[in-house]
Amino acid sequence: MGITFITTVKTLVRQRDTLLWAIAFPLVLCTLIYAMLGNLDEAYALKPVEIVVVDDAAYQATTGLPEMITALSKDTVAEGDTAIFDTTYVDSDEAARQALTDGDYTGFITVDATGQPAFHVDARYASSTTGTNASIVKIVLDQYWQTASLVGAMAQTDPSLFTDPALLERLTTEVSYTQRVSVTANPPSDSLAYMYSALAFSVIMMMSFALAAVEDIQANTSALGARRSLAGQSKARTLAPAIAASWVVGFGVQLVGYSYVKFAFGTSFGGKDPAVLLTLAVGVLAMTFTGAFVGSLPISSGAKSGITATLSCFLSLFAGLYGPFAQDLAESAAENAPLFALANPARQVTQAFHALYYYDGYQQFFQAILALLGLAAVFFVLSTLMLRRKRYASL
Repeated sequence: MGITFITTVKTLVRQRDTLLWAIAFPLVLCTLIYAMLGNLDEAYALKPVEIVVVDDAAYQATTGLPEMITALSKDTVAEGDTAIFDTTYVDSDEAARQALTDGDYTGFITVDATGQPAFHVDARYASSTTGTNASIVKIVLDQYWQTASLVGAMAQTDPSLFTDPALLERLTTEVSYTQRVSVTANPPSDSLAYMYSALAFSVIMMMSFALAAVEDIQANTSALGARRSLAGQSKARTLAPAIAASWVVGFGVQLVGYSYVKFAFGTSFGGKDPAVLLTLAVGVLAMTFTGAFVGSLPISSGAKSGITATLSCFLSLFAGLYGPFAQDLAESAAENAPLFALANPARQVTQAFHALYYYDGYQQFFQAILALLGLAAVFFVLSTLMLRRKRYASL
């Protein structure tokens, strides 16, 4: 059996077309995903709003506004806090309008003679992003003006109120009624979902190695299989090393892909890399037995290759590989057809990766692993039944 195992490994490695397709295509796919979607998370990250402030006498005469703008700007914000503004100061309205024309600013802030601030946005740059940024600036200025107006009204009504230290503290202390927390172990990432789906697609493609190995032990599909049948060796002693060799080669290919996306692109798996290797090992095992079953079918080699290619593309559709539509479809299928999602190895591989990244524990991860092991057991039984009692009319 050892010689059969080594021979099968060498045979699979020497099949350059299959090996090149199994290695090169997923790597190219991951590279394209990274090139197109690698900055997806950064594009949606909260960035300071670029504004211009007219720093004239009226602005400096206001109470609290210059200090507030400075405290919220990225150059002076405390470490660990999120800056709201990226502020540029000019000395006149004309300079602010020119800066708005020349630069990529959301707008500029001025203060009138009464001390009331105003925010000016150039209509030529109106967009969804500019509108959102303008709303942020408006909320900050409105909050300032409401507090300033309240303090001014109190000063006119009863100045003695300001002798109360507790009242002054309430007026000058910013109150936060919400707390920012993370419900996942790591920050959400849209780009990771596509990278995980690409790796799952690569795992599904490992069917091709088992398909080739099983065809080589059948007398009606290859000359090598015919010679092995004449040797009188039991089917078990022939099938076991072929399956083992297919798994070894497939897992080796996955190690190449995993190393590539981790070290070349910095893809994160939540720091649980041993569990990632377990996922790849179990996923390849499930697809090895699936490929063995397809290889045992009484159809032509071309039809078998077509089945494996179709399965790889179809199952990856429900793992979210093909974009937002595919991700929505995958979630809808998981909700409305849970058994189908459970039996989809591509879905379970991606679920295992997501579980490792987003969850502190391993419960969801082991659920995906058990599903893959169940799939491997089913196709192990089916492939064994198909090959165990196969007889040939002639060789």
